Amino acid sequence: MDSEKCTIIMSILKNGSMSAAAEELNYTQSGISRAVEALERSAGFHESHPGITVELCSGTSTELSERMSAKSLDFGIVSRRDGTFESTVVKKDSLVAMLPPNHPLAQAKSVPATIFEREPYIEIHTGLQTDNTLCFRSRGIVPKLSFSTPDCIIACGMVKAGLGVALVNSVIADELRGGVAYVPLDPPENVDICVITPAREVISPPP
Repeated sequence: MDSEKCTIIMSILKNGSMSAAAEELNYTQSGISRAVEALERSAGFHESHPGITVELCSGTSTELSERMSAKSLDFGIVSRRDGTFESTVVKKDSLVAMLPPNHPLAQAKSVPATIFEREPYIEIHTGLQTDNTLCFRSRGIVPKLSFSTPDCIIACGMVKAGLGVALVNSVIADELRGGVAYVPLDPPENVDICVITPAREVISPPP
């Protein structure tokens, strides 16, 4: 799958329709439709094998990447991870601090990551490797853990209520909003969003 088709898939998933994706990507709707049709033809395994069940699953980027390496997934959208699979970057993303709307830094252009050492931190996916934990590890930060939840929507509600601060990907912030402030980190924490597919089998040439 080429990067253009991956970008189209990401936009359709984010915007909820092909027409909205066409507007975002500055394509004609017919152009988007043709690209999706081409993708359906190239991934027509379900027509060829109607007994196969398509299962949608969720998890952290690390969990999904591990499943892909173990050949228990056929397609995934994750933050960049290492593994034995094909990976195509489809979006440049970054981490942003989620702050209460009345926070002193809610209107700031950026915040230092050390804010998570000083203020009550609401952790998402406790005990799992995430973009957040990788960010803290690379910067030598030990957050002031006060609450934990497996759900970004719940974390957003807790931040809105003034219980603490959180850290999320910009692509997630775009979906949440929810009456809180999203402020970039300084320095930025950039994240590549990738489509991953099983590694191509290497066929040795005949002797």
